[in-house]
Amino acid sequence: MTLSAEEMLERARKLPIPTPWDLNEFIANIAEMRGRPIHLIGTDTVTAAGSPCGLWLVRPHDDVILYDQNTSAYHIDQIVRHEVGHMVLGHDLALTDQTVPEAASEVFRSVLPDINADTIRAVLGRTDFANEQEREAETFASLIMLAGREQEKKAPRPVVRSVFFPNER
Repeated sequence: MTLSAEEMLERARKLPIPTPWDLNEFIANIAEMRGRPIHLIGTDTVTAAGSPCGLWLVRPHDDVILYDQNTSAYHIDQIVRHEVGHMVLGHDLALTDQTVPEAASEVFRSVLPDINADTIRAVLGRTDFANEQEREAETFASLIMLAGREQEKKAPRPVVRSVFFPNER
């Protein structure tokens, strides 16, 4: 499914984006919207050469988003929004049988020991970050923040702030 930036922005505008931005509240809102829990798990992916910064795992009763915990808060937000983009855009994240560096598999096995090692290797085998779904998810991640900023501008300002900063908007 190829969507235009305008179509993706329209989808982003329909999301329950908290004002002001709060990642945990956003994830709780998305989980409620999807009707299933979403768990965020920070990992040390820097040591896993060739591994992605983030990963969405669909389990029978919940979703898990793994993200690189050794980066800035802004980058963590972007990584998580990217994975939410895959969810919202309905991307088929079918598993593929590809070779993955053992270090990458080991990182994720240590975080999620109850997930089958073959599943982890298959999911980590999705390394074609230039494909259309990856571009869409990355664009969507940025559009979520744009939509959130639009909502923030529409929200009423606190009275005290209005008194001291009357020209601010």
